Amino acid sequence: MAFVAHILVLNELEQHQAIYALKVQRRRLRDIYNPFDLREYDFTKLFRISKNLALYIIDKLSNVQRLQRKRKNGLSLQLQVLVVIRFFAFGSFQRCVGQDYLGSISQPSVSRCITRVATSLYEVCLSDWVRFPQNDAERKAVEIRFRDLMGVPGIIGCIDGTQVAIATPFPLDNEEAYKNHHGYHSINCQLICDNQLRIMNVLCFPGTVHDQFIFSSSIIHTEMNRLHTQRIGKYFLLADSGYRAEPFILTGLVIYTLYLILIT
Repeated sequence: MAFVAHILVLNELEQHQAIYALKVQRRRLRDIYNPFDLREYDFTKLFRISKNLALYIIDKLSNVQRLQRKRKNGLSLQLQVLVVIRFFAFGSFQRCVGQDYLGSISQPSVSRCITRVATSLYEVCLSDWVRFPQNDAERKAVEIRFRDLMGVPGIIGCIDGTQVAIATPFPLDNEEAYKNHHGYHSINCQLICDNQLRIMNVLCFPGTVHDQFIFSSSIIHTEMNRLHTQRIGKYFLLADSGYRAEPFILTGLVIYTLYLILIT
């Protein structure tokens, strides 16, 4: 028994030594490679954004406390942000992103980075980046761009929902609420964007919730209804058949009818 115990202790020591050696190797790789040394073309292919935009995001998050190093060998703010951007850009597995030579961090570290950076982006940047037109000048600017593009006046946004697949919720409280009509678990994410594909509003519900219910529950529905009842311009959102007819909603069929009227 003493011999077996001795062997188990040796195996455990070897495992700890291997883990420590891997950590040291990752740390060296992180010190050697700097993604910003890449050419602009190569950087954009890897991260789907430009260097300037990446630096802008890093600068915006520079004062967020949760992203600061807690230990001397902790992950830098730059590395945390770039790892998360790469994960968002390709939707790959966390382990694959972490083992990339430009990142060289473990899967649990990638997971923590995603939580911290995503939360920080929500708190610091969402109100600046995701913003529905607040006044008539902003609404008019969006409306003019849509009119130039489509020839139809009054449109200030396109709205639709998309099912974002998720793992089975655990614990299983209200699990059935996330199983959509396609048979998999998801979150129904409603987006409103302008003609340049810039997101102006986002709202998420469990996957079983219908698009119309999400819109009816949103502040944008309240805002569009206010504009209509107070006769502030004639503005519409362009939607598909998943939304019911309302004075401020134009579906594809209505647009097609208007197009036929305009060309005849």
